[in-house]
Amino acid sequence: MSYEIEYTKKAFKAHSDTYNDDVYFAYVTHASNNVDPRTPRPMLVGIGMGWEIIQKVCVLASDCESGCLQPKNRRVSPESYIRRWREVLKNAPSLDTLKYLRLKLTMKHDELKAYLDKDNVPTNPNPDKWRWDQIRELLEPFTLFSSTTPFAGMTTWFNEKHISVEIPVKSYEDIKRAVELESHLKEVGLLCWNIQIEGV
Repeated sequence: MSYEIEYTKKAFKAHSDTYNDDVYFAYVTHASNNVDPRTPRPMLVGIGMGWEIIQKVCVLASDCESGCLQPKNRRVSPESYIRRWREVLKNAPSLDTLKYLRLKLTMKHDELKAYLDKDNVPTNPNPDKWRWDQIRELLEPFTLFSSTTPFAGMTTWFNEKHISVEIPVKSYEDIKRAVELESHLKEVGLLCWNIQIEGV
């Protein structure tokens, strides 16, 4: 049976003035048992307050029950999995200790270019126009389709052109912006795959 092997659980914390509490950036490294070589890759679990991370962890824990998720290549109970995550959050170091972290988003090139065209502004003010504005604002620093500055993050995948951006993380706000952009792109079908974590 195919299943996912979880190698490490990681969490980093930052203080939020909004909540006057700690917030977390949590991820795991994992690989499928039926691939060779097994190269662990990071996968975002979630961001937010401790209870929000545990809420996401509970979804993963259900896969432990069925054996679809096996930490360290061993069967564990959902209760044990959740308990271990509580320990990870309790001992999470500060986000400031990360020297290099980038969050990568890969989008469908042609569809994104057409979507962002000023001639295609959605007429429905909410949520379509609001989402269109948010995506344009979040992508603005990257000047993706500038004719004077060719963008380096271009690839072709099965005859479909993709364009990628890497968001450097210097604060928890950078992580929030990346996750917000990922959510908007998913809503309009422009995201190729989930957010990728680079440099951890």
